[in-house]
Amino acid sequence: MAFGNGIAKDFTSHYLKRVITIKSLILKTSFLARFRAILMMLVMSSLAACSMQPDESIAPADKQIRALMDAQQLAWNRGDIEDFMQGYWHDDRLRFESGTTTMSGWQATYDRYLKRYPDRAAMGTLQFSNVQITTLDKDHATATGGWALLGRANDVPHGTFVLDLRRFDKNWKIVKDHTESAS
Repeated sequence: MAFGNGIAKDFTSHYLKRVITIKSLILKTSFLARFRAILMMLVMSSLAACSMQPDESIAPADKQIRALMDAQQLAWNRGDIEDFMQGYWHDDRLRFESGTTTMSGWQATYDRYLKRYPDRAAMGTLQFSNVQITTLDKDHATATGGWALLGRANDVPHGTFVLDLRRFDKNWKIVKDHTESAS
């Protein structure tokens, strides 16, 4: 009987060790599974929180573009065409259209402004009206509206404009200007 009891004790002891090992593996596996699940939840909630934040490049586009236009208006009204031109894309692919004239390039557009507005009296005071800004995506927008040159001696040139704008890094620039004159 002692022989049988020893085998039973060994079997029981071996069986208990196996049960404890299996239980320990299950607990470890459960811990790892829970840890992975918690980690995955944290990652997913972080991603969800990021996607819920407003896209800073889109949200203030209209304000940034309006600030660009305000800066252009102030520069014009100071008689500073060079500073006025800072709102334009400084590139040969800039396009400027007015009436039957089409110009390509920043320098050609700048030269045209200098020729048409040689002094402060010719420039008058620039005023924009009915400006509408439409954001197309985070890097493209259009602006439409009216313009007038007030305070000139013999006339009040005025008309409409359509601007195509593009965001470069964090700065918006006019890449195409289609301006019509009603006078």
